[in-house]
Amino acid sequence: MARPLRVLLVSTPVAPLGSGHGGGVEQSVKNMALVLTQRGHRVQVVAPQGSKLPQCDLVRISGTLQPSAITATSAQHLRLPKNSVLENMWRYAHAQQNCFDVAVNFAYDHLPFECSLFFEKPIGHLVSMAAIQAPMIRMIGQQLKLFKNTVAMHSRTQALSFPHGKKAVVIYMGLDLEQFPFYSKAKPELAWTGRICKEKGLHYALAAAQLCGLPLNVMGVVEDRDYFKKLQARYSKIQLKYHGFIANTRLHHYLGSCQAFLFTPVWHGDGLPWVLAEALACGVPVISYRDGVQKEIITHGKTGYLVKRGSSTALAKAIQNVPRLNRRACRKSVEKTLSLTAFGQRAERWLLGLVE
Repeated sequence: MARPLRVLLVSTPVAPLGSGHGGGVEQSVKNMALVLTQRGHRVQVVAPQGSKLPQCDLVRISGTLQPSAITATSAQHLRLPKNSVLENMWRYAHAQQNCFDVAVNFAYDHLPFECSLFFEKPIGHLVSMAAIQAPMIRMIGQQLKLFKNTVAMHSRTQALSFPHGKKAVVIYMGLDLEQFPFYSKAKPELAWTGRICKEKGLHYALAAAQLCGLPLNVMGVVEDRDYFKKLQARYSKIQLKYHGFIANTRLHHYLGSCQAFLFTPVWHGDGLPWVLAEALACGVPVISYRDGVQKEIITHGKTGYLVKRGSSTALAKAIQNVPRLNRRACRKSVEKTLSLTAFGQRAERWLLGLVE
């Protein structure tokens, strides 16, 4: 067993853990805390006030939430608001340096990268998004160039979107497979989950569902209410089943019994979307686009289909071919490389390399 580490995880400043507004970063923080604790390390998590993380040493920090890099302009995102929770979390981290061996930053923001120059203890940065916003691209590229192994990413596709991306440590992710049981049988329904906003591309999934004449189960936080209302009106003839934001422990109830999962983002910003692994873990084939990170996870013709980006007709045709796929193969594809055990080994190896 590796020597025990004292690890401080500094969460995203965009939203409290457990709210759903922090996207996949929330799950990344939760699972890293879980796997490192299971492997004998002492973990403390620092997160915005209102965060929920059961069975974890959690420090809640008050302050103004940071605008997301996804929706804010560069100027808005790079400007710290008054009483910034991001600044407050890193002030806490700096004051507690004698209490940990290594810190991990989960924020896609300039401040933690700048802070690392003034810490005695090493800081690792787990970057959740691909290259968006020029200032962050430059900063992360410089970090990769100058500070060996300090930047980890969720996929090789994500890493290569940055300058010097070949130097990134790719740790992928880890899914608690016990929370996602295998479903051998499927209903004639489809599933889609994610933040409901234009960049996630729900409109493409709805168009494909309409072409196939199948109900679409939709799960996620509504970030753009006007967008969602327009979609509900436009696709009123199909059965759109909206279930709201669902915690991972219950997601499989709505996801697992579906015939296929549709992943239809407009943008290329995700490092490695959790929903891909979650669907496969339940035995659900994934229908998505052939470009982007999904090509590292989905085997075309075996665990799903990858089609031309933005084509609802191509999505619909792939849906019709889903019965040819083996749902057991979908499950097996995540058991080897995307389990918590595999992720824990990769995360531990990365952090041990930072302190040695």
